[in-house]
Amino acid sequence: MLYWDDVSDSFDGWMNLLRQLGGDSFINFEQDIWETARTYETVPHFGNLRQHHLLERLQDTIRNRWPFLRTGFLINALDTHFYVNDEPVETMRDLDAVLGCHYRENEDDLKEE
Repeated sequence: MLYWDDVSDSFDGWMNLLRQLGGDSFINFEQDIWETARTYETVPHFGNLRQHHLLERLQDTIRNRWPFLRTGFLINALDTHFYVNDEPVETMRDLDAVLGCHYRENEDDLKEE
């Protein structure tokens, strides 16, 4: 069994967020997954591979744009999560809330620049 679609309900939201941020194109996305899968001796969980490739691209896009934000993800099939500054993020609205919170918490630092 490949478990191709055994991914978090947030998967499509993360795909949309990456597109909205103008992140890495999705050219070769599936090809990259298959190339990674070929390195395994046994058949891997394809849903986890898909999520890893997507969340890695999303994380890189956010870090390049806002290097002061902390990003991370945990992958476990349906129980997969993506975080920015320890807050779950799936949509642009979620990311905007994290950015707004960061700027409010660091308002004094911003005034000194």
